[in-house]
Amino acid sequence: MTSTTRAVNFDYNTGEGITFRFSTWNSSTGHETSNGTEVYLSSIRDVDEGISMVEIPSTVTDQGITYTVTGIGSPFSGCEWLTQIIIPNTVVSIGSFAGCSNLTSITIPNGMTAIRDQQFAWSGLTSIDIPSSVKTIGQNAFSGCRSLESINLPENLESIGWSAFSGCSKLKSLVIPNNIASIGIEAFLRCTSMETVTIPGNNISIGWSAFEGCSSLQKVITDDIEGWCKISFGFEGNPLSYAHHLYIGEDEVHDLVIPNSIEKINSYAFEGCTGLTSVSIHANVKNIGFCAFNGCTGLEKVIIEDLGAWCNIDYGSGDDTFSPLYYAHHLFLGNEEIAEAIIPDGITSIRYEAFQGFGGTSIKLPSTITSIGELAFSGCSNLTTVRFFGNLPSFGDYVFSGCNSLQDIYCPAFAYSAFVHSGVFGNYSIHPLISITNELNTYCSTESFSLPETLKAYIASGFSPSTGELLLTRVYKVPAGEGVLLKGEAGEYEVPYGETDMVYSNLLKGVTAATTIAPTDGDYTNFILADGTYGIGFYTLSQAGEIAAGKAYLQLPTSALSATGSRGVKLRFDDEDGMATAIDEAGSGEDDHQEYFDMQGRSVPEGTLKSGIYIVRSTNGNGNGKKIFIK
Repeated sequence: MTSTTRAVNFDYNTGEGITFRFSTWNSSTGHETSNGTEVYLSSIRDVDEGISMVEIPSTVTDQGITYTVTGIGSPFSGCEWLTQIIIPNTVVSIGSFAGCSNLTSITIPNGMTAIRDQQFAWSGLTSIDIPSSVKTIGQNAFSGCRSLESINLPENLESIGWSAFSGCSKLKSLVIPNNIASIGIEAFLRCTSMETVTIPGNNISIGWSAFEGCSSLQKVITDDIEGWCKISFGFEGNPLSYAHHLYIGEDEVHDLVIPNSIEKINSYAFEGCTGLTSVSIHANVKNIGFCAFNGCTGLEKVIIEDLGAWCNIDYGSGDDTFSPLYYAHHLFLGNEEIAEAIIPDGITSIRYEAFQGFGGTSIKLPSTITSIGELAFSGCSNLTTVRFFGNLPSFGDYVFSGCNSLQDIYCPAFAYSAFVHSGVFGNYSIHPLISITNELNTYCSTESFSLPETLKAYIASGFSPSTGELLLTRVYKVPAGEGVLLKGEAGEYEVPYGETDMVYSNLLKGVTAATTIAPTDGDYTNFILADGTYGIGFYTLSQAGEIAAGKAYLQLPTSALSATGSRGVKLRFDDEDGMATAIDEAGSGEDDHQEYFDMQGRSVPEGTLKSGIYIVRSTNGNGNGKKIFIK
């Protein structure tokens, strides 16, 4: 018989109280059975009262022709009287047994590649062995099988459909095979007796609510943390939310070490795992997904290897994201706990929730910081001081919420006004600071300020072309925008603000915003503070460069440099090395001959001197560098 031959349909009386109807046409596949010699059980009738067991024959004969039974349709769907069915090995496909509430066992034919949607839903099965040929389990396939206590899933299984085992309230354990790729939404919803589940560490997708309501779970077993971090969990998809304890084989994981190969820890990866007491996160991790450590209330420490890398981990955004530090509070750099978080230079941003819950008392933020994300320092209940070393960064919402011990904010003096008027710091006390990292530093502030005794400030009051010396005069009050050279031990100095009407003739040019300067500017040559031929001094630029906000550079007339061709100048402080500190009146004195220079270092003929301050150079060497005042 060929596929164009009319399908054969016939009744077969079993003699056991039931009549089968067979057909060479398979209504499930929509095709005629192979060569017309195979038949498909399509329906049943004449079922005797009291019958409960059915045996399907492997072959049947009609009109002298013997047919092989290779398929069973869905004639038993909803048959509550059916308690047992014997299926021959010749059968390769079966239909629905949904609603067979008293059917306790069935043999699924080897050769079936899929269990279809609702195929055994609401049946009375107590156990099921799924053959190795099956690769997919459809939606609701075993949903509502309240007597099902055990299932054996084949190693070749690739997917478990939506709600496939939902409501299997007696199912006690589950082993997911290694080749599985996806577990559908609500796949094991309300399997309330499930105590253990084994899930391989690979790129599985586990849908929303896959294990929701599995209230008896006690342990989740996996074989690989690297693979576990890559599992894509939906909300309530991670069984750890109920089990709370993760095992590698037989050993519970308490001290979690994220492998070096991991750059992203997926969302919900360790949600609810209260058995964790520490987590080590290496510098390669760039992303920690939504709620990855939500509910990990047993965490006591977070161990990192790079504080800068930690600042840049992306947690995404949204409610209840939670850095592991939110629970642990104690942050370790290697073996040392961090009490004062000193963020490395070069870091430009603190990401969302980066230090949420940090238990340290102090945080220092470098001048390179330009943005601080939402909730970055929220919940830092021990935090008392925060120090900024640069301009006011941009802030997300609730950056310092819950920082109940925070009292003092320290910021650069040059940015004090911006910090005060930002509205970010509420009732915290804001203190202007000058921070210097070397003995000598240039500085410029947007506000006028006074100097403490421990920190000296100088203006560049004159330059001697013949000696290449820059005369530096100490000042005690610095007007806003004035460039000065600071001298003192490296450290932080709190400076009081106050108005001043002082006006200086100063060769140092201050900048309050980052400014690019060229080697020359018209008739002037520009110098920056550097370590060069004369040690720490001012040296010319080889190419254009940027001066940071709050710094200063030196500007001298190019003509004053031509005689020496100087590329650098030496520093001479007027309060050191026996130099005169007073401003004197010019007189004849005993010098054989005197040369006069204005405060910009330009030579002034004696006969043209006018009222003002000048620097004297004498031919006999006496009084060189002395300042005089001519009335």
